[in-house]
Parts: sequence; structure tokens; C-alpha cells
Amino acid sequence: MQLLNRVTVTKDKLRNRMNLPLLSSIIRIEMSLEEDKICCTQFEPSNEMLNFNSSIYEKITPEEEKEQKELLQHMLD
Repeated sequence: MQLLNRVTVTKDKLRNRMNLPLLSSIIRIEMSLEEDKICCTQFEPSNEMLNFNSSIYEKITPEEEKEQKELLQHMLD
């Protein structure tokens, strides 16, 4: 599935307010599961994964977030 199609399917009208980091994470997970040929119902997270929290993500500046939103909007237009 192409990236733009994934974005469109994931970020539909019901989830239009989804922010870019969450959208990116969801798409990354979908692609990883697809690549490994694993269904989401079969996936078993490790103990390390269960301890993850927001501190594992890099923080982006407001300017970077604005650029990412503009890029995403451009892709969807």
C-alpha cells in the first residue's frame, strides 16, 4: 500500500484531528507488521515495549511541527 493511501485510510474524517506524530507512529506500526507478515491480533509486545512512554520520542520544535503539518496537508490536497 502506498504511503498516501495509508495516510488517507488512517486519517479519515472521524480522526481528522489526529496529530502528525501519532499518524506517523500508526503508519510505521502498520508497515512493520505488514513487512513481518504478522497480523495485529498475533503480535505480542515484549516487556520492554510495555514500559515505553512518550520519553522515547524525540521532541520537535513548533516550527518543525508546522512544516510537517504543511507537508502532510500538501500530500492530501
